[in-house]
Amino acid sequence: MKKKTCLAALLLLLGGSVQAQPCASDTGNNATVILPESAVTNLQTGDIIYARDGALCVGEVVYNEGMSAAITVWGDDDQTPEVDGIPPGNAIEYSAYRPSTMMTVDDISFSYSSGDGIYTPDGIFILDLFVANGLLPVELVVFEAVVDGRDVHLRWTTASETNNVGFEVQRASSENGFHPLSFIEGHGTTLEAQQYQHTVFGLRPGRHLFRLKQIDFDGAFAYSPGVEVFIEVPERVFVSEAYPNPFNPQTSFTLAARQSEDLTIQVYDVRGRLVQTLFSGRVEAHETNVFRFHAAMLKSGLYFIRVQGKTFLATRKVMLIK
Repeated sequence: MKKKTCLAALLLLLGGSVQAQPCASDTGNNATVILPESAVTNLQTGDIIYARDGALCVGEVVYNEGMSAAITVWGDDDQTPEVDGIPPGNAIEYSAYRPSTMMTVDDISFSYSSGDGIYTPDGIFILDLFVANGLLPVELVVFEAVVDGRDVHLRWTTASETNNVGFEVQRASSENGFHPLSFIEGHGTTLEAQQYQHTVFGLRPGRHLFRLKQIDFDGAFAYSPGVEVFIEVPERVFVSEAYPNPFNPQTSFTLAARQSEDLTIQVYDVRGRLVQTLFSGRVEAHETNVFRFHAAMLKSGLYFIRVQGKTFLATRKVMLIK
């Protein structure tokens, strides 16, 4: 069993006292918990959120404003005599620490006694976030993602549903927060298991996080835990199409390389004249890079974005319309 040292002290909720505590990791059992937005409203970028089983730190994440607070929680390795993670069925508690003040964020501390806070070694949760007025509108028993090239097949199953309008499928990449992709109708009220699926096509290389926004007939909604996938770079260098296109005054595109590459990215007009150099340097393997072409000072017309390396050349056409 391995443990990692926390980036800061684990704060036990005892009058704001501080105690150094290693966090469990690599126990062979883990699950991802996405905290409710209401719980992280007052957090600041750089704050550290801890998942705890009493005094034992079982997971941590550095909060970034605008991104979901997704924590990997480590379960106990039952092959070892010591408790080195949270045992199945225990309630996960959470606390927040602000390094700039070296104090707990008192009004951010929260915990669950059931539902979302219950750890299961297979990563499946009965979401407390799906509880409204004491009822359980949707009992989610599995949510998974399967990568097929640049496509991702999402599958989820409910054990029962009450007044369920349906699910909004949402995605977040490393560059931005969650945004909706599609809506899948639910089965209203049913005690029978229901299966759902949705395929997301043509994802760019890099990490992608998916979640479900479950919506009731009364307008109430809740989020599922997230599932993360990694799309490999299919060729030596991947260059997306620019978006928006046509554009005014800015467009952007993404680039990822299978191996580290020295690249030059330049923009030419229709006469072959160099009008702007966007980048000249090294991109690291499997990192998703976003490049932006600012054209506020240029005339309307057709431009060519040229990406060139020692053994690679790609061109993307863009139209500036003012």
